[in-house]
Amino acid sequence: MDGLFEVEIIVNKPFGTMTSQEEQKIVQAIATMVERHGRVAIRDRRPGSTRLLVHLTPQETERLRWAIDAGELEKYGVTGMRVVRQLQLAESEQRESKQVYPSAAFRRTFRTESTSSNGLVQDLIEAGIHFGQRASNWNPKMAPYIYGKRNNIHIIDIKETIKGLLLAKKYISKCVADGKDVCFVGTKRQAKAVIEQRVADAKMHFVTERWLGGTLTNFRTIRSRLRRLEELDGIANADNFASYSKKMESQLRRERAKITRNLSGIRAMDKLPGAIIVIDTNHEVTALREARKLGIPTICLIDTDGDPDMADIPIPGNDDSMRSIDVVVRELCMAVNEGLQQREVLREQASGGVAQGGSGPRRSRRTQFRAIESSEEMNSGENSGQGTGAELARVS
Repeated sequence: MDGLFEVEIIVNKPFGTMTSQEEQKIVQAIATMVERHGRVAIRDRRPGSTRLLVHLTPQETERLRWAIDAGELEKYGVTGMRVVRQLQLAESEQRESKQVYPSAAFRRTFRTESTSSNGLVQDLIEAGIHFGQRASNWNPKMAPYIYGKRNNIHIIDIKETIKGLLLAKKYISKCVADGKDVCFVGTKRQAKAVIEQRVADAKMHFVTERWLGGTLTNFRTIRSRLRRLEELDGIANADNFASYSKKMESQLRRERAKITRNLSGIRAMDKLPGAIIVIDTNHEVTALREARKLGIPTICLIDTDGDPDMADIPIPGNDDSMRSIDVVVRELCMAVNEGLQQREVLREQASGGVAQGGSGPRRSRRTQFRAIESSEEMNSGENSGQGTGAELARVS
């Protein structure tokens, strides 16, 4: 028997004002999402309140949290949830519940030596990144990244997730430090808000609306449309389209809004990125094909229904949960910030080296090494004593 959580579910309409059919739909929807056969027993539902209490197992709690984050229960009026407390179990039940995923014993197998890694593993597990798709929807190529199956849902191996995430962070930091930029791509609803907030703070490029075909392979045309956007912004700032007729003003405003909606995230991208970071390979096939055609490395958050061959650095994890996407994007943006700091340090060192070198001609490493060798030989000759003096006299 699993341990139970007392979960508080928040709805947008007070009880007592709903019809019995509406209440039954909410309860049935919750039971369907947690894959419980039968109905979920409501422990507390007060008239006039927007909250109800139910008892769920840890697995059912995670499935319900995933469904609410994905917006699957919005049409039934469910807006959120909160775990109130964990119910006490008997000693024998606790012993059995330790074998149920995700348990403390399971989490201990993924502990690393550093405290930061422990915190990262904890954040990933709490975000539900280990929950994959239904077993019937899986891609067999994802078999190396799957830990097991529980209640017909694949469980992703956290070790593989951590390995892919750390490798991606290391590569992004090095790429940004070398002077290249990265572009985040996530057009699905769960990823839009996260990417727009996190990536904008990291001062990188992103695409959260529809990926326009040829954004990479026909980048010259994309840049021409961005120059057109600058022209329209200049007209709007100058006289707010007052010098045009109403019909032309409407057309220009519509054109400006369309370009802004589709290309505002890559407005400052004046060259092809050094890497593409994609959320859900099934949604961004066009972007991945363009990146592969141009030889641009791809880093992808891939669920169990994705194709890992599309990614150079796969990060297996739940790509339908806003919380798991937020944790992954947060870590990758931290790597971007580290790369930007290293870029500034290298730039300062380069400028300092030029200042110290003065206005004289630059010499290659080989020339500098020969100059050092010749100076060392001259110094050794000066310290050689009488023999050297006799040789100099003989030469003279």
